[in-house]
Amino acid sequence: QVRAYSVAMRGGHLRFQAQTLRKLRIPAFDSLNEQVLQALQTVHSSSSQSELDDVVDAAFEQHMKRMTNRAQDPK
Repeated sequence: QVRAYSVAMRGGHLRFQAQTLRKLRIPAFDSLNEQVLQALQTVHSSSSQSELDDVVDAAFEQHMKRMTNRAQDPK
């Protein structure tokens, strides 16, 4: 997400600006189940980008399912 909204500077580093950070979609902490929270806690300092990506993808997938269900069945 950050790469999509950011400008790459010399050396390939991304430039972070407030308006860029405001566009990031981050699931609400309370919308994630215990399994995903444990996985996030386990990999938070991992040097493996693919491992981090897998856990974050699972978190977003769970969040999106919850939002879809909520939109289809508003109570």
